[in-house]
Amino acid sequence: MRIAQWIGLWALLLLCSIVAPGVADADWKIDRAKAVAAKAWSDPCPGRVQILYAPPEQPTWLASTVRGYCQVTLSDREAWPWKQLCPVLVHEYGHLAGFRDPLNPSDPFHSHDPRNIMYAFIHPDGRCDDYGTPYLGIPLPPDFQPDPELRIGTGIARRGRARRAKSAKRDAGRSRARARERARAGTKAGPRLT
Repeated sequence: MRIAQWIGLWALLLLCSIVAPGVADADWKIDRAKAVAAKAWSDPCPGRVQILYAPPEQPTWLASTVRGYCQVTLSDREAWPWKQLCPVLVHEYGHLAGFRDPLNPSDPFHSHDPRNIMYAFIHPDGRCDDYGTPYLGIPLPPDFQPDPELRIGTGIARRGRARRAKSAKRDAGRSRARARERARAGTKAGPRLT
């Protein structure tokens, strides 16, 4: 029995040494994104916001909020690079702060303005630039390692410069065609925030 316990303990220690570096990095990004979001919304739940990872309630949702519990649930199906994590947390903190848009009666919890962080679909936010350093006025830690360049919402690394230019031209035509289709159908694309 003792041998099995020792083997279990060593296996657990080995697992922790493998997993811990990624967890610490994720915690650092979460804490930094929470600081940006708290400053943006005057910290609606001072020190009480819980961040959970779980399957999304709807397949197209990235996150959801339970205001009464100061809880934000992030989709466990996303890689959560900074360029996606920070704007999503700023958006979700808006729900914690009680955001309402009287100009959007069909969905008053989201902005009618596509440039507003409370719009229902994800987009970049200037407060998140450079890992929130200019907005927070707090320097990055000395051992900071930036995220690899990722597209918002895909988790796919960007292509090399030459391939990027070629594919950008091709993708621009596709994007215009998709936009025309959506305009005819009256739908919007992209991951939805709740």
